[in-house]
Amino acid sequence: MRFRGLSAILIGCFLSGFVLAFLYFYWLPGIELGLPPEGAGLDGSGGASDYLTRDRQQAGSAGVDQVTLSEDATIVFHTEYLDRSMSRTEEAPIDVAGLSMEEFRSLYPNWAIRSFTADSVDLVKIVDDLSPELSSYLTIGIHGDQVAIFRGKPPFLKLWKTFDIYISSMMPRDIEALQNGIVVKSEAEAWTYLEGLGE
Repeated sequence: MRFRGLSAILIGCFLSGFVLAFLYFYWLPGIELGLPPEGAGLDGSGGASDYLTRDRQQAGSAGVDQVTLSEDATIVFHTEYLDRSMSRTEEAPIDVAGLSMEEFRSLYPNWAIRSFTADSVDLVKIVDDLSPELSSYLTIGIHGDQVAIFRGKPPFLKLWKTFDIYISSMMPRDIEALQNGIVVKSEAEAWTYLEGLGE
């Protein structure tokens, strides 16, 4: 009797293991989990490499290589900057009618194709710079042990100029202010502030 109970348990374990193995190797790989793409940004949106990967995959998907642009097709350019802002411009060129995705790609080698239909093409490019809006700001701060001016405002800064003004010769209140960053809208404001340091 004890032997029969043990056999039933062993057979049950074997069958359970078989079912789990079947689910793991054959059924689950076919399910899309809806995870963000590899290389996606912190907000779940992909960067340029992600767009480029999808661009290449899209070229090989069924029917896409058969699509050609119509005479009224528009091109939308999305430029993404370091500060994660985007600019968008739209054009209606007259010389792209009849082009396939591969032919169109050769015209814009530095852009990734986000979507391609007969009526429109969405292109994206990530630029290693601040957006024009953020670049209009200047931030006075510290670089190493020197006073410096950066383009942009915290936390998105790019070093612009350093000065022979060393923090070792400055008042503690000035050092603290510079560590936080002093944001100004013009070079004139920046020079005025620098002239007042140490007074």
